Amino acid sequence: ILCKCKYNDLNNIDNKIISLIDSNNYPDLYVIKPDGSSIKKGQLIDLQKEYSNKSLLDNKRIYIIGGKTQARSLAESLNMKKYDVTVINKDEKFCQRIAEVEGINVVLGDGCRVDVLQDADTFNCDVAIAMNDHDADNLIVCQVCKKIFGVKKTVAVVSDSNRTSLFYQMGVDSVVCTTGAITSILEQQ
Repeated sequence: ILCKCKYNDLNNIDNKIISLIDSNNYPDLYVIKPDGSSIKKGQLIDLQKEYSNKSLLDNKRIYIIGGKTQARSLAESLNMKKYDVTVINKDEKFCQRIAEVEGINVVLGDGCRVDVLQDADTFNCDVAIAMNDHDADNLIVCQVCKKIFGVKKTVAVVSDSNRTSLFYQMGVDSVVCTTGAITSILEQQ
């Protein structure tokens, strides 16, 4: 636990040094109680990243990228199950509507773009679900999330069942094809 203390509580550090640190003249240093030792800001950021996605319920951070009706339905369902849900979508009206749902984070932007995913803090994402209209966009999203942001699990929705094996070969963890699922159900009957 990082906590700030009164200057007179520290025996071995000059109060002038502490006041310089506190006044942000040295933003890379922090004073840690009780012994007054300092650590680099980068170390705190590393600790924050390590523990930031661990809540009291240890919920996964799930990002839903693209999509419309199905994306909204999935986001609401996951939100009700207490997952930390972020929706990234380039449709402004869609984002405005889903932002009305309490507990769902919304980012307006094209989820195929690295800068949008970076602004959305995708480094802390556990599961990325790509639900764009175009299969190629979903493949791009999954690859960027996995290779650049280190997302642990990627899921892509595809419309063409012939592309399923390609997506797996390209490193997508799970591929969902509604046409393939419906075809399987029909073949089982």
